[in-house]
Amino acid sequence: MAKELGLQAEVMPVMPNTGGLNLDLVNSLRSIHPVAQRKILMVKGYQHFAGRALTALDALERCVVELKGYQVVVFSASPEIFGRVEELRDFVGIDIKVLPHASHDVVLRMFSRARAYLGVSVSDAISTSMLEAMAMGAFPIQTNTSCCSEWITCGKSGFEIPVDDPEAIAIRLKRVLADDELVESAAAINWVTVQERLDQKVLKEKAAGFYRTIFSKEV
Repeated sequence: MAKELGLQAEVMPVMPNTGGLNLDLVNSLRSIHPVAQRKILMVKGYQHFAGRALTALDALERCVVELKGYQVVVFSASPEIFGRVEELRDFVGIDIKVLPHASHDVVLRMFSRARAYLGVSVSDAISTSMLEAMAMGAFPIQTNTSCCSEWITCGKSGFEIPVDDPEAIAIRLKRVLADDELVESAAAINWVTVQERLDQKVLKEKAAGFYRTIFSKEV
């Protein structure tokens, strides 16, 4: 579209805006807890113009039986969802807690203990949380309002979900909680993807190349 509107500059390759991950660190963490034995579900807690954590929590309520023995950890939680979290814990019986503001290292370590990650939003680019989940072996469940389809194959290495249908989200989540073979296979597939596309060393050099290209042009 930009070219159709007259852009003449060279178009740079697309890359994750976080600059990738330290794969040596990631590999040392992700292998500690076998994926099929993990008993944590990570849920993104944004509730604002784009985030729809309340929809995610509605889906969790529909999985109360399947979540027995699991702990749900809500991270990056907006104040608007605190009451709903308490309701699910105190009246529905789900083992759920909000993770207080934590460092990136702590969040990565939590992902390394998680069986799955659930993120619901009406709009996104590539979700950094989803990429971190993939890197750590957690099965990604992400709304199809992002570009997650460029990173996962739905039903094989992750699930794309609708933004406004907690019942459909719950169906996907129940499958992930029950299917050990699915989560183990997805973890292996996603680790290959991470090595190919999220290596911090490779992306650092690619970013430097952007600037070399830009500054080598005559103004």
